[in-house]
Amino acid sequence: MPVAQNEQVVIKPVLLDYVEGLSEGWGIKVSEDFSEEKKLFAYQVQALENALKALYSFYEKYKGDKEEFARIYTEYYELLSPKVKKQELLGLLSEFYQLDENTLPFKELCNRMSFWMATGSGKTLVIVKLIDLLFDLQKMQLIPPKPVLFLTARQDLVDAFRRYLEEFNKSNPGKQISPVNLKDYQKSQKSLFREEAKVFFYRMDLISDEKGKETLDFRTFLDRDREGNLLGNWYVILDEAHKGDKEESKRQFLASVLSKDGFLFNFSATFTDPIDIATTVYNLNLSEFINKGYGKQIYLSYSEVEGFEKKEEERDFSREEKKKVILKTLILLAGLKKAKRKLPDLYHNPLTIYLVNSVNVEESDLKLLFEELLNFARFIERGLYEKAKEELINEFGSSFYILGDGKLEFMKEIVRDVEVQDIYREVYNASSGGTIEYQYYKENTQEVALKHTGANVPFALIKIGSIEKIKKNLLWEYQETVLYEDPKYFERLNEPDSPVNLLIGSRAFYEGWDSPRPNLIVFINLGTQADAKKFVLQATGRGVRIEPVKNQRQRLKWVSENLSELRDKIDKPEVKALETLFVFATSRKAVETILSELTKLKEVADYSQVELYKNPEVEKHLLLIPKYKIKGKSVFELESPPKFKLSDENYKLLKLYLDLMPKERFTLERNSDLEKLRKIVQNSGKYLFIDDEYHYRNFEKLLKALLNYSKAQVQDIDESEPFIPLPDDAIVHFKEIMVKKELVEKFKRLAEEVFNAKKMSEEEEISKKLKGVDKELAEEFKRLAEKAFETERIKEIDGITLEKILSHYYIPMVYTKNAQDLVKHVISVESEVDFIQALKGKIDKLDKICEHWFFSKLDEQKDKIYIPYMDKEGRQARFIPDFIFWLKLKKNKYVIYFIDPKGSAHTDYERKVDGYERIFVENGKPKEFEHKGLKVEVRLKLFNKDYSGGEKYKDYWVNSQALFEDLVV
Repeated sequence: MPVAQNEQVVIKPVLLDYVEGLSEGWGIKVSEDFSEEKKLFAYQVQALENALKALYSFYEKYKGDKEEFARIYTEYYELLSPKVKKQELLGLLSEFYQLDENTLPFKELCNRMSFWMATGSGKTLVIVKLIDLLFDLQKMQLIPPKPVLFLTARQDLVDAFRRYLEEFNKSNPGKQISPVNLKDYQKSQKSLFREEAKVFFYRMDLISDEKGKETLDFRTFLDRDREGNLLGNWYVILDEAHKGDKEESKRQFLASVLSKDGFLFNFSATFTDPIDIATTVYNLNLSEFINKGYGKQIYLSYSEVEGFEKKEEERDFSREEKKKVILKTLILLAGLKKAKRKLPDLYHNPLTIYLVNSVNVEESDLKLLFEELLNFARFIERGLYEKAKEELINEFGSSFYILGDGKLEFMKEIVRDVEVQDIYREVYNASSGGTIEYQYYKENTQEVALKHTGANVPFALIKIGSIEKIKKNLLWEYQETVLYEDPKYFERLNEPDSPVNLLIGSRAFYEGWDSPRPNLIVFINLGTQADAKKFVLQATGRGVRIEPVKNQRQRLKWVSENLSELRDKIDKPEVKALETLFVFATSRKAVETILSELTKLKEVADYSQVELYKNPEVEKHLLLIPKYKIKGKSVFELESPPKFKLSDENYKLLKLYLDLMPKERFTLERNSDLEKLRKIVQNSGKYLFIDDEYHYRNFEKLLKALLNYSKAQVQDIDESEPFIPLPDDAIVHFKEIMVKKELVEKFKRLAEEVFNAKKMSEEEEISKKLKGVDKELAEEFKRLAEKAFETERIKEIDGITLEKILSHYYIPMVYTKNAQDLVKHVISVESEVDFIQALKGKIDKLDKICEHWFFSKLDEQKDKIYIPYMDKEGRQARFIPDFIFWLKLKKNKYVIYFIDPKGSAHTDYERKVDGYERIFVENGKPKEFEHKGLKVEVRLKLFNKDYSGGEKYKDYWVNSQALFEDLVV
């Protein structure tokens, strides 16, 4: 939805910042399961969990009040309120909105969220899971009941969505979602099966304000309230719905009208509109996608690449210069293919994509490109070759990635190693010069393969809308071969033996095509068209996919964390080269457009990821964590199941309902076993905890929670191996500290200084050197030395403290009370910072009673150490305390000590304590486990510096004075 953007203002993803700072929510955890073949990546799960937080905020916290919800966008409110110039559009919108003259206030549009997800990041999986979540939330009465509508730009995207939905349904028989064409909406409303989960689908470009053969009038799908006002009562999901739409502005407003009284979910790889950016709830745009290792790093060549502009003033641009531009890309591809030969079991077969704008006009971009490729196929002039090669070497000597991190000096040797013969062999599949001939399958009107006469297989593939004009205008004088068996060159591009090294075409093939092969993209005469901005991002996104090892879609640095045999290859020049997408363009304007759009992505990605240092001391000691059985048991299989909590009034009403409800009707309506619920109520002493503090005001929520409880798989400790050494992936948040861009360099420098700071634990060494010195003088010296060391161990930057605590799992420990907007995934909640201050007063005590001890902050979003418990919705959940301590006491006693700083009224803490007690407490005391000669206990405390004590669960609460007082030596 176009908004007049002030170029001086960089819009930030406001909603993303808001949900990341939100600790409250429904407590629903998103499963990574999708189908038998597919699981969600961690970033896809995170996107959906962010969406749940945003929905919770809108529907639960703000009760669906758009005016209140819009207040979180106050900083950009005016900029996000579209000014509508077209009279026709003003008239249309005034039917549905209260306009302020010609401005649509943003409060009318704020019930939306955007998912900014790079091409190849798996948007469709997220969309299908989101639809499933929307139905779950409606069943649980957490959001209002409304129909769900999926809209996208083209039929192939509709087909892809339906394939993913079918795959999801096949693997989730209890969660069937039926796809229904929007044309059949009225018919489906009359269906007997109104409760069936249905998602309606259609093409966005066929939604209009008037009806046609395939075009649907959006008014057909609006409801009316009691006063007769039209309501847009849909949950609308848009997937790249802006593409190929000449009436984009109007259609985007229509999507907003359809969801006016519902909610809009917008998915795209290429947001440029300020509203879409501000309402981004998850940002995995191209820049973030690459930063997290999921794509190739991108290099943009700044060299003179104005080869094919055909404007009058550029007539004097030399033919030699044109040749040099293309020759550079051929040299580079030959070098990359040679690099691949040194890594036979890793990566892809490198490919160059040439994207042309004009195809069928007499002096087309395609014709100019073809002529240069033909010239080089015949003969490569030594002088031009040497000059192009030298320029590339010089360019790489001082160049940096535009998206990514680091310089490209490693490319100098790869380019230097390329000879003329390599271009013929690696690019043309030949051994020397020759001419070009072409071949095509008689029934395929979109593909022409180019073959060097000295080769047995093609080297290039032209894929466009129709090949007839090309044959007539471009290829008429060359040898033609008609194939009667389909070689499927495009379909087989990803096969290891594909001979195609150059892929040439317009925009026909890049959409919907997914391959790790592209290492070069060359834009020919692009950047001067009105829609060039989006095209640049879409096309570039198609080239970043990476797959160094089969089914491992991250760069080798990330893949090698689980495959240690690959770690010594990470820094090889060949690896870095194959993990790079080189972008060239044939005009200065095109370069400027690409540079501008890719730079904007970095600006929106307002935080940079910083990895802190793992404490080398922890490697010398055993750090244990509990191991739970992968498969849980139902509550009916347990001798002492976790109890479901409800009030006495709830219990009586529930008992009456279950007594009166016919079994067959309950099974039909709920798809659940009534007898199981009756068993729970009849054995209330075993399964229920009745207390008026746990009252459900909504009977439907009570019933849903009890149904969840009856079906829950309760995790327990693995008795065969109750504890395991801490795995590398259990605590990872310190590798993903997010720091505001403007602070990153200083933060990194201070973190390194703190890590390298001297430690006063070298006290014995100092004492030896002070032997014979006056005692008072020696003590004074030690005190001054300690003060000096402390200055080195503690650094501050803009309200953020970086501190070296010798027993912390990583260094430095980072905490702040007031700068949460500058740094993320650190200690930033007031109660947690208070705990750290209290802990500092207990370090001497722990040093005295422990042989050694360590501790770490845990991050609920990133880390994997937890205690299973039953939440208020009756589901198995994970309690991740804020801190874990490993205390090796004397006499082979070992304590894993969880501490969770919270306010005493914090939601669900009692259920979490219940979960802990069920597994780790026996006869009112911590249960003792055996592990290789150690006596292991797991303890839990809830910290509140001002907590004065209350009867219920009082033994779990500690303040500063009581901290660690339960440890007996």
